[in-house]
Amino acid sequence: MAKERIEIQSNFNQPSDIVSDAQGLLYVLDGLNSRIVVLSTEGQLIREINTAKTKHRFDRAMALAIDNNVLYVADTLQHKISCFSLQGKWLGDFNLTAPVSLEAEDGSKVQETKEPKSLSALPEPVSLLVRENELIYADRRWHRICYLELSGGKEKHCVGERGEMEGQFQFPFQIAQDRDGYLNVVDVLNARVQVFDRGGRYYSQTGRFSLDKMYRPNGNVFDALDYQYISDSYLGTISLYYQGRFLGLLQDMTGQVIKLTTPSRLFYDPSGYLYVVDSQANLIQKIQLGYQVLVSLPEQQKEISRKNCVVCHFSWGNNDDVTKMLDSENVLPVASVNMCYSCHHGAVFDSRQAIPFGHQHPTVYDTQEKKQTYYKEPLRKDKIPELYPHSDKNDLSCTSCHTPHNDNEQPQSLYEENHNAWLRGTDYGSEQCEACHEKNTKKSGREDAGQFGLNHPLGVKMQKPEKKAQHLSTDDPHLQKGLPKILLAGGGVLAKDDAIACQSCHQVHEGKTKNLLTQTDENGALCASCHKRQAPKDEKAARKAGVHPVNVELEEALEIRGVKVKTVQCSSCHSVHKGTLGTALYTDKIKDAEKLCLDCHERQHAKDEKDAAKKGIHPMNLELDEVIKIAGVEVKKIGCLSCHAVHSGKPNTPALLQDHRDGQLCENCHAGKQRLIGTDHDLRVSADETQNQQEETALQSGACGACHTLHRGEAKSPFLSSVINTKVQARDKTAPGFRIDEMCMNCHQKDSIGKEKPIAFYGHPYQDMVLRSDEKVMPLVETNHEKISELGAIACITCHDPHSWKPLIDSKEKDYPVLDYKKQENIEGDISNSFLRHKGVEKTFCVDCHGIEALSKYKYYHHEDKVRGIGVDYLK
Repeated sequence: MAKERIEIQSNFNQPSDIVSDAQGLLYVLDGLNSRIVVLSTEGQLIREINTAKTKHRFDRAMALAIDNNVLYVADTLQHKISCFSLQGKWLGDFNLTAPVSLEAEDGSKVQETKEPKSLSALPEPVSLLVRENELIYADRRWHRICYLELSGGKEKHCVGERGEMEGQFQFPFQIAQDRDGYLNVVDVLNARVQVFDRGGRYYSQTGRFSLDKMYRPNGNVFDALDYQYISDSYLGTISLYYQGRFLGLLQDMTGQVIKLTTPSRLFYDPSGYLYVVDSQANLIQKIQLGYQVLVSLPEQQKEISRKNCVVCHFSWGNNDDVTKMLDSENVLPVASVNMCYSCHHGAVFDSRQAIPFGHQHPTVYDTQEKKQTYYKEPLRKDKIPELYPHSDKNDLSCTSCHTPHNDNEQPQSLYEENHNAWLRGTDYGSEQCEACHEKNTKKSGREDAGQFGLNHPLGVKMQKPEKKAQHLSTDDPHLQKGLPKILLAGGGVLAKDDAIACQSCHQVHEGKTKNLLTQTDENGALCASCHKRQAPKDEKAARKAGVHPVNVELEEALEIRGVKVKTVQCSSCHSVHKGTLGTALYTDKIKDAEKLCLDCHERQHAKDEKDAAKKGIHPMNLELDEVIKIAGVEVKKIGCLSCHAVHSGKPNTPALLQDHRDGQLCENCHAGKQRLIGTDHDLRVSADETQNQQEETALQSGACGACHTLHRGEAKSPFLSSVINTKVQARDKTAPGFRIDEMCMNCHQKDSIGKEKPIAFYGHPYQDMVLRSDEKVMPLVETNHEKISELGAIACITCHDPHSWKPLIDSKEKDYPVLDYKKQENIEGDISNSFLRHKGVEKTFCVDCHGIEALSKYKYYHHEDKVRGIGVDYLK
């Protein structure tokens, strides 16, 4: 009986074994944390041996043994037994080899003299025992017991194979030695303990399959009096045997049977304590044993018929009312999480990383708080097929997706290491996911290239296509190399033909997030793993790539359709599973991408030219007279995407369709303005250190940006000026005082950029006369709104075109060289260039009034000494 029980906890994550050293210190194998926790007998932490960040890391190790100050670890999934000192120093590994077959290719027996054929799968050690000069391990993979030389790990021999006969196993587990040196080996699914003599020959068995004593045996140990304790990982009980005879279940002092959650391993300390590893409960039970005389021996077990069925269908072997067998969530034993965990904690198959911890697909075993969260959500339109059993609230259990009774002769899984996942439906792709999540996946563009946008594309082959623009192919070289490593590391996989499936991004049992993603999507990491160019780490990287920035913290949180947004992420514009049909997964049924821009860039948006002028931005929603092509994109109406390519812009630009530094982009609509490049008005040539209002030099902003700003101008600023206004000096009082003239005078005055060419005289009478000129020859400016007009006053732009150093031979001239600004120097102009529209006055309105004097007045218009200072009257 149990005189006293103490719980020992130390932040365990499904521990799997416990042993002690000669000093009595306890060593607990905390496999999922890749560590061994060393405790005092009272459970106090002494130290830990942590291999998580070392090259000798063990992953989901199953067993420990100590001998002569050497700690042996059964590194199950890496098919080896590692040796450490008791302080944690790695001493070496015993690498286990695959068994050999004595069968020929045709199945016939081969002669012993012939070379045996090696099998491919390596052993999976799950239990260890040191006996004299031997290290003995239980092999889960090949259902056998193997003996190694303790000195070097060389295999001596193995006994057992899979089966139900004497000496055969169905998943051997904990090994214990009785006082005669006989090995007692738990046979999990045969529900027995088999006994072997010192030579490894079968001798007898202890226990047999029953529903109340030995249903799923796991732990196995002898005490000092040679009483045998066998724990049951499903029933939660510990049975007591002596010389193979059942004596009863371990009880407390009140006579109550002790029940644990999942007692998976036992260890006996000579001081009279039984230690129980309760894996699912994440703790160690320390039980002080006491003894009492039995009045009578209990009735011995009888074999149950249909044992192979009852091994899971617990209720079939029991005559009790089925409703009394339901667990706390009203689930039958066969479908309960305890039934699954009794095998899947590592004794039969290791799914500890999957059940019942971590982020999982919603099940009936979720907390009430979590259930209430998704109960409040609108009922899913997709119906769960009858093939997948579920509750009236659509709650699922393990057997909703898994069953050993599937119809597939060779059940397939995307995960090769799972061998047979016992899925109800084929899982070689996304079929099982799509059976319940059908609505959106049908509009992923897989079956019909024209039906896309509701769900992230499925079926896209991550390999180089045979031809360009092939359906379900990618032209991104990065994506033609298979699934990125970061997704593979999280358990992501591809379907047949290297095609994207639900499991490429999601893990049903091992999700890293509540959305069951293979990797966290913090800062867009998941999207970025595939869409590298479209997901730069910061604004600087975005500019270098020529794409819209993500991971950008907004100065103030924005409310976008009822949701507060503080950081710009991929999901700000795209919805992976709830996109808009016919779009690139746009959110909230938005079909026009321009509306997505408006969510954040309201300052840069305008409904028309008038609205744009009020904001000081480039006109928006402007219909062009004729369609133009910008980088192959036809543009009829000016919008954000006329100039910007959110994910595929030119590198080193703000996500622009074309480069802008030499005016290439602007030239598409503003034909002829690129003549400025390399001239004195290209400030990269004449004033490369001068900054604009955005604190950018001309080298940074480009030639156009030195004077113009498309999105950040002041209200009603002329020509979207980005020039920093300098202190106004003397102005010609005869001039009309146009704001557009100030753009010129701001530079062409003393102590400014154009101080070498200051302009003092530039006025022309306009109040007492009517001036008329062809806008295309010499444009006038009307005085009320400063718009270019046929009637108006003379401004700087009447005679000068600030974008063209030399007058055009023909106003429609289109073929002209674009100079390399790096090879140009600030040059001295004359009457034949200097940004004049005409070399002379022929065919200009100057001649209409001034006749023969027009040329001299035109030529020396700004000269005080040659014209204005000697009394030349421009009214004559």
